[in-house]
Amino acid sequence: MPLEQKAPGSTEIYLEHHQEIENWEKELEESLSAFNRNQDNDEGHTFYLDFCNFQSAYLEHIDEEDIELEEAMQNNFTDEELMAHQLTIMQQMPFETLLLWFKFIVPARRAEENAQVLRGFKSAAPEPAYSKVISLVQNVISKKEWDKIEELI
Repeated sequence: MPLEQKAPGSTEIYLEHHQEIENWEKELEESLSAFNRNQDNDEGHTFYLDFCNFQSAYLEHIDEEDIELEEAMQNNFTDEELMAHQLTIMQQMPFETLLLWFKFIVPARRAEENAQVLRGFKSAAPEPAYSKVISLVQNVISKKEWDKIEELI
């Protein structure tokens, strides 16, 4: 992880939490897979409560990452370095996952951020992939928002 390289020890707690959440998620998946319609109401209710607790812990973890880890990243890297990290992550994603990512992240970002990401993506992706992303983006934001992004690309 790039932040760990620049600031040793700074990501340890986040990685521990991440591992705990992944383990918890796996336990929930196993519990759910074991359901065979022979469970009583108490077992179903216990699963429901466990799932609610997991969801709360997951959201708290994401909140920590979005606030604390994001600030640490901003303090330790230039905008160009952050963009390079993001492109590396994007290149590791399956394309269908990347499309989902664009679908949900673009409406949540400012036009300047979207333009920067799309410029980077355009420089690294084959044209058909870029065209598919642009088509998706145009379907999840208003024409006015797209026009602003397009000006900046």
